[in-house]
Formats: sequence, C-alpha cells, structure tokens
Amino acid sequence: MVGLGEQKCLSFKRDNMSSPTDVPDKISNLAQKTGWARPDKIQDAILYSGVALIALFPVVYFNALLSRLFWFGDDFAFISDIRQLGFSSWFPSPFGENFLPLFKGYWSAIFFLGGGSAALAIEANWVLHAFNTVLLARLLRLMRFSRLASATGAAMFAIAAANVEVLTWSMGGSTILACTFLLLAMVSHVTPKISPGVKTFRTFGWIVAGTLSHARGVIAGPALAATEFFGDAKEVKTGARLFRSALLVLPSVAVGTTIFLLAPDNHQQVLGSGNLLLRAGRFGFWYIAANPFVPLLAANGRSWTCFALSTSSVLALGVLKFAIMFAALKGTRGPRRAAVIALIVAELCTAALLGLGRSEGEPPLAMSSRYQYGSLICTIPLVLAAIEAVWEKWSVSRKFSKPILGALLAAGVLWNIALWQDLLPPWVRWRGEGTRKILSATSRPEGRDLPGADFLTNDEARSLVKRYDLH
Repeated sequence: MVGLGEQKCLSFKRDNMSSPTDVPDKISNLAQKTGWARPDKIQDAILYSGVALIALFPVVYFNALLSRLFWFGDDFAFISDIRQLGFSSWFPSPFGENFLPLFKGYWSAIFFLGGGSAALAIEANWVLHAFNTVLLARLLRLMRFSRLASATGAAMFAIAAANVEVLTWSMGGSTILACTFLLLAMVSHVTPKISPGVKTFRTFGWIVAGTLSHARGVIAGPALAATEFFGDAKEVKTGARLFRSALLVLPSVAVGTTIFLLAPDNHQQVLGSGNLLLRAGRFGFWYIAANPFVPLLAANGRSWTCFALSTSSVLALGVLKFAIMFAALKGTRGPRRAAVIALIVAELCTAALLGLGRSEGEPPLAMSSRYQYGSLICTIPLVLAAIEAVWEKWSVSRKFSKPILGALLAAGVLWNIALWQDLLPPWVRWRGEGTRKILSATSRPEGRDLPGADFLTNDEARSLVKRYDLH
C-alpha cells in the first residue's frame, strides 16, 4: 500500500516509464523495438541536451575573456619534460604523485593536434565537462529521481563557478577525465537489466581507465566494491560478492601501490609521523566539511579561500555533511542505494587521499577550486536524496515541491553566471595576461617570473613558446 508521503512527493519520484496506452498499436510496437520512440526516452533526451547546453554556456558567453588565458604552471612542466626527455620517455614516466598515462595521451593529442593552442585545450575541457554533466543526469535518473530533480542537480554541477580552475586549465583535464570514468563506472554499475558478469567487467574497465587518468581516480574501485557488501546484493553468494569486490578494487590497489613506490616520500613521512598524520586528518576533515558548500559562495578569484572559518564552523559544517549522507542512505533500496553508498565512500576516500598528499598545507586550501569538481559530483545526488527523504517525512505535496525545485534551478543558474562574471577577469589577468606579458618581454632572461612555473627561467619559457608555437 502506498503511503501518503509517497503519494504526495511526486516531483522527486520516478516518472512513468511504461509505454503509453493511448497510441495506435503500430506506434507502440515501434516504441518497444526502438526504445527511443517512447515519450519518456524523448523527454530524457531533452533533459540531457538541456543540461549539456547549460554546461557549455560559460565557454560560449565568456569566450572573449577565456581566449586570453594561456598555458600555466604544470602545463609548462609537461612541455618542458617532452622537450628534455622526448615523448617516448615522458609518456610512461610518473608525474609527481601521479601515474596518468591515459591523461598524458589525451593531453598530448590535444596539444600536438591543436598546434600549441591553449584555447583549444580549455575548450576540450568544457566539452568533456558537458559530457560529464549528461552522465550525472543519467545517474540521477537511474537513481529514480524525477526529470526536474535530475535537471536541477545536473544544472548546478554544469554551471558551477566553483569549477573555475579545473575548467580553465589544461591540467584540470585530468580531474575531468578521471570523473568521466568514475561516472561511467557508476552508471554501468547501477544500470538494470545487464547480466552481473557483463556489468562487473564493464565497470572494471572504466575503473582501470580512471586510475590511469589521475591519482584520485583510484577512489572508484573502493567506492563500487563497497556496494557489494552494503548494497542490495546480499542475496548473492558471499564468494561471488568477494570476487566482484576484489576485481573492482584491484586497479586501485595496483595503481596506488605504483604511486606509493614511485613517489613515496610524502606518504611515508605522513604515515611515520603522528603530528603529520593528525594534520592529514584535519585537512581531510576540512575537505569533507566545507566542500562544496562554502566554495559555491565564493565571490572572486583573487581570494578564493576568503572565508574565515572558525573551528566550530567547520565542525558544524561537518555535522551537516554527515547528516546529509545519513539522510540520503536511510531507507534507500536498489540502484539508488548502490549509488549513494558509492558516492559516500568516494567522498571519504578523496578526503583521505588529499589529507595524505596535502598534510603540510593549511586547512583552508582544502577549499581550493581544483577540489570542487569531484565533490560536486559526489554531493549533489546525496543532497537530492536527503531533500526527498525530508519532503516525504513532512508529506510535502507536488504542488509545493515542483515550484521549489524550479526556483532552485533558476536561482542556481543565475547565481553562478554572476559568479563567473566576478571570477573570470582577475583569474584571466593572473593565468593569461600576466604570463603573456612576461613572455613577450626581453628583460630578466635569468629571472623566474612566470606565474606557477618558477622551475623555468624566463628565457627557457620563451624558448618553449618558440619551439612549440605556444599561443
């Protein structure tokens, strides 16, 4: 028997997925054969197209500003290493604490085919981001959220100005690419009507790809393996669940071990020092507590971590974040439960990895723009699930829930467009115009004035510009 809350909270509930009964038999037969002829599939296609367009809006609307950006920081490290080592030696080598041959292949293809164009690399980020937005919308639909709820969540991710660093820097492509494979793995894992064997090995392939794209790509394996023991698969024999979970976590263990062996210094120092371990835990907690809520309110790019958060404020935000996780998980079943578990574990694993890697950094750095992309992907579905749980408990009717969601969607998009307008001018001056000015000058040949690239002298950077026609 359907409860009152379930009857009333219709804006979040899954839309009718059955074929319409008031159409001629021939059309119904065609719908059954093709799938895409059904009205629900057409409406989903409109949803996916809409959120993709929202994701691409900033790169189109602010194109004049974005075209002034230039290669920055680790971009020059990649380019310099290619010149010094040669492509064949550079490609399989680790980069700092990262082992990312798949991203190197993606990045170098854009770099060489684009003729050294920074604008093309940044535009490629945005195209991949639009694809990720569609994948997030698809995941929300598989979690049985309504189209309006899915559109609201995906649009907030699509337009979020908090992603400014990831989207406007070619190195941000590693985060975007790793999240692409995380989303593909999750969509594969929760898609119904796929045999367990096909689903497991398809998910395994996406996990492998993610681990080879970014150091934090290793979170996908543990996140999806956790669903085998805390999801709805408990009726499956323990041996089968152990095999699937071991297979899913294997790529993460392999790449994590490789990273530890190739770049061991920081991790060994942290694990061998009680003080650094405590600092790592504090940094990780700041990440969990503050993201993505505080950075979504950032007002300008010159002082991203401008919010002076007290310890009590961080603790309160942490309580809020864990309450959202609990509310999202409570009472869930099926694909939604599996997705919620995976998202929670992914967020916790990210916090642990960042704590280990950034233990010597100040806690406010945990709110850096580069960490918001994955946090938004993990948090948005949890927030939607928590809101639904509260609305069902309070028996909020469709009459009120749909306008609220619509207002949130409109307000979120407009707010973030305004944030982009505030963020981009100082960001472009720092990461574009300042670099171009230094490179176009001839003074201070031995100086190291390039923003984010003090490992190069000015003349060495100018030599790379000339060699690869960087523009």
